[in-house]
Amino acid sequence: MIYLVVINPVSGDSNKKSLTYFLQEQAQSKGFDLEIFETTGNNDYAKLEEKVESLNPDKLLVAGGDGTLLMAAEVVKGKNIPIGLFPVGSANGMAAELDLPTMMLNIPILDQQSFKRAWRIIEEGHSVKVDMVRINGEYSIHLADVGLNAEIVKGFDESDSRGFATYAHQFFQKYTSKKAFSYLVRADDGRLYSGKAYMLSIANARMFGTGAIINPRGNVSDGTVELCVIKQASALSILKSAGSIITGNVEYDADQVEIISVQQATIELDPAQSFQIDGELQKPVSKIDVSILPSVVEVYCSEDFKNQA
Repeated sequence: MIYLVVINPVSGDSNKKSLTYFLQEQAQSKGFDLEIFETTGNNDYAKLEEKVESLNPDKLLVAGGDGTLLMAAEVVKGKNIPIGLFPVGSANGMAAELDLPTMMLNIPILDQQSFKRAWRIIEEGHSVKVDMVRINGEYSIHLADVGLNAEIVKGFDESDSRGFATYAHQFFQKYTSKKAFSYLVRADDGRLYSGKAYMLSIANARMFGTGAIINPRGNVSDGTVELCVIKQASALSILKSAGSIITGNVEYDADQVEIISVQQATIELDPAQSFQIDGELQKPVSKIDVSILPSVVEVYCSEDFKNQA
């Protein structure tokens, strides 16, 4: 048995050495071969693809956030290689979606407990086949968007620090300077939607990395993707969304948010907007082509999530 581990050493502003030691101990005690692949930001996708082709691992483990998971998922899509996740990134939306345990890092006792909980998920073997979304020739497994949240991601990307405090600072800074844009959605069945918005999310999942629900209809395995159009970014709507972290439910007013389920769609924006895919900043866009790729990646999840899927 070969386990290939993809580690993003800079994600989440945390030290990954303790996780590496933990996995080496598991490999020694359980009798599998462990290969470590550390990302560098230099041609990582091609290097990982080559590594997967040469090793043909039985499992691919990912230690990072949504961006690292996306890269790994893109490499193994359509292959019979399940992904196990240690959510140690700045944004861990898919981990929350799959009901995976939160990581408590940089505190020796707590991080070992976190590693054990995540490892138990992988050993139990409960998994789901997850959809991916094709967006302007790129892939998404979690959430992409234009407008307000993409501006937050842009500010976060340009910051020298990481972590939730930096994200919160960028949120309040971008929220106070938000501007509306025009959108036109052409759905695959001929439906047309247009108007003004502050944000438009292309959501395969339900929630942001914070746990706030953006897409109540979200299901990562249902063969559809939701376009969540935020028409009013009011303080009240944001408080409702934040409240969903606690309640698990969110109710939007129809004049504030519109949710459009599609398998394929074209989105036109005026003016061009900041754009992010799974936490990774892209070039500003004025047109987006969206299509769903159903059930192309196998990912380990909690037993409760498996039973609800």
